[in-house]
Amino acid sequence: MFNAHFASSTGEAATGLMLTSPALTSSAYSNFLADWASRYDTPPTSPAPAYAYDAAQLLLTAIEDVAIVGETGALVIGRNALRLQLGADDGLMGLTGRLQCDNAGECAAPNYGVYALDADVISDQSWPPPLIWQFEE
Repeated sequence: MFNAHFASSTGEAATGLMLTSPALTSSAYSNFLADWASRYDTPPTSPAPAYAYDAAQLLLTAIEDVAIVGETGALVIGRNALRLQLGADDGLMGLTGRLQCDNAGECAAPNYGVYALDADVISDQSWPPPLIWQFEE
């Protein structure tokens, strides 16, 4: 439901509706949105690309830290070394917040907000809707 299409297609019935979604408010995320819009001529339809970007950055950084060149010249990435590195990292600042993996493998930064749909959002003139409350851990 947290996308511009839902808001505009629901029309006046959506006025004042409150939705929860990740609250992505960093300048890095703003730059990401600008880059995305310049490449695709439209904003992303959900926060999923930011999480995918962060996951890729987290994994690639850990790979750079543990990868070695084997005796045959092949790149070797030890599975256990990679897992340990993901858990040992002090935290990578991502688009969605500080990423640090716990023992269960959860690496996301919990940062959620409540957004209110208003007339500008419903008439397709503004996205995302105004953030009215934010939870950060």
